[in-house]
Amino acid sequence: MASSVFEIQPSVEDERPYTLHSLQPIISEEYQLQLKVIRGTLPLSEWKGLDFECRDESVATDWDYFTALTGVFSARAVDVLRDSMEVYFHVLPVTVEGVPYFTLGCKQRLDILDTKKSEIDIYEDFPDFDPSNLRPEDVSGIYQYFFKDVESLPDPVFFSIPQQRNVLYCTESVSRLAREANLKGIAFQVLDSPRGSPKALDECCSGWEWNE
Repeated sequence: MASSVFEIQPSVEDERPYTLHSLQPIISEEYQLQLKVIRGTLPLSEWKGLDFECRDESVATDWDYFTALTGVFSARAVDVLRDSMEVYFHVLPVTVEGVPYFTLGCKQRLDILDTKKSEIDIYEDFPDFDPSNLRPEDVSGIYQYFFKDVESLPDPVFFSIPQQRNVLYCTESVSRLAREANLKGIAFQVLDSPRGSPKALDECCSGWEWNE
């Protein structure tokens, strides 16, 4: 059982490669189709794969973020974390500058965010917005999280929530496994403090050596 939830974030080593996908795939019909598979709105049989480019001719680390995805993982990272990934995601092959990587396609999102107790921003100008019946798409940002039934989560596990489809969350044992394997490019922010505050990052990374 889990007792803490973490958000996956890029780590901040000075020499960390900076990756950027090509703009062309984003606007292509094929990219949009593949994105629907990743989000779980099209069947897995439609998956054809994606290729991403890197800025400055660098390659991604063991995890790196790309717009509209929950990130890409190296084969080494998948070897370490596959069991915790496959509870709520499909592990889907992609390439980064021709190098095999993997992204996560959603099987199920967990609706465990307590929006009444969490500190959130909302899109009040959305069509049919009703403050008494908040929809996941009405949430534009989350500044402090309050999750329901964290203790019932399996551990280790990765998961996502309907209000932040492109953000990847995990339980504490995932962070331990990543640290023990010295996975590069990945950091874990504990979410029992305000998101983005220095205190939260310090608490998350106490005893952590940034993977360079």
